[in-house]
Amino acid sequence: MSYEVSASILIERPILDIYRYLEDITKLSEWVPLFGTTTRVEPPVAGRECFDAQVWWGPFRWVSRVEILNRVPGRSLMYQSTFPPQSAIWELQSTSRGTIVKATHVPRLWRSAGFETGNPILRSMQNDLLFQALSSLKNCVERAGSVESRRLIFFCYRRKESRYVGGRIFDALCREFGYSAVFRDIDSILGGDHAADKVFQKELTDCKVAVVLIGKNWEDHFEHYRNKPEGDWVVKELKTAFEKKLRVIPLLVDRDPRSKPDEQAFEWNKVPESVRDALKGCQYVVLRPDPDFNTDMDRVIRSIWDEVNLSWRAEPAR
Repeated sequence: MSYEVSASILIERPILDIYRYLEDITKLSEWVPLFGTTTRVEPPVAGRECFDAQVWWGPFRWVSRVEILNRVPGRSLMYQSTFPPQSAIWELQSTSRGTIVKATHVPRLWRSAGFETGNPILRSMQNDLLFQALSSLKNCVERAGSVESRRLIFFCYRRKESRYVGGRIFDALCREFGYSAVFRDIDSILGGDHAADKVFQKELTDCKVAVVLIGKNWEDHFEHYRNKPEGDWVVKELKTAFEKKLRVIPLLVDRDPRSKPDEQAFEWNKVPESVRDALKGCQYVVLRPDPDFNTDMDRVIRSIWDEVNLSWRAEPAR
C-alpha cells in the first residue's frame, strides 16, 4: 500500500490566475520549499515537458528532474520529481469565495526506505512541506494579483432575454477567468463614454472567445433593430467576431434544437447574413435550468480553456 499526503487551501483569486502561475514550472522556486532555480529541458524527453530544478537541503545540493505527467487546463496539473522522489497532483475548484486548491503528494521514498505506510517522522515532515507549499502559493498568487490584464471573453447578449440567466453566465465566467478577463457592456463601458463603437471594437480585438446568449425569441429582435439609427449591437458584435476569427460559442436558453435537423435550429430567414456567417458550423451548448445549469456551464468553460490554453502556447514567453 502506498502512502500519500494531501491538503487544501482557499485562494481568493479566480482559477485563471492560479493555473497560469501553477503551470509555470520555472516558478517552483517561488513557492515550493527546497527548490531553487528551475530551467526547462530542451528538447522534451520522450515527448514530455521536463525541467531541472536546483534543490537545497541544508548543506546538500541536488539537481531534481521535474517531469509533467498530465495537465487539464484550468483543472489539474500532475508532475513527478526525482528529489524529493514523489508525484504531485494539484487540483483546482471554483467557488463563490475564490478557488480551492487541493494538493496531493505521493512520496516514492516510503517503499524504497521500507516504510509502506510511512514513517511518522517522514510523514510529519512531508505534511509540513505540503502546507508550506500551499501557503506560499496562496501568498504569491494573491500578492501578484491578476496575471491576465487583457480581455479574453466577449459576452454577447440581448438584455431583454438575459435579465437572470445572463447574470449567472457572467458570474460563472468571472469566477473562472476573473472579472477583468470578461467583457460585458453594462460592466465594461464607463458612463459618459461616447465612443462605444470604438470600445467594443478594441475589446473584440483582444478577446479570444465570443460567448453568445441566444434566447427563445432571439431571431425576432433583428427586425426590431433593423431601422434603428444606432443599429443592432448583436449584429455588429458577431460580424466583428467573425472577421477577427474568434471562436464563437452559442448558448441556447429556453430552446432545444436537438429535436430538429441542424439546419432548422434557428429561423435563419430572420437572421442577417453576417450573423449567419458567424454562427455557421459552431457547436452550440444548450443551457438547462437547475439542477443542470452548472454541468452545462462546465462544457462552455472547458471549450474556453481549450482556446485560451492554445493561445498561451502560441505566444512567446513573457
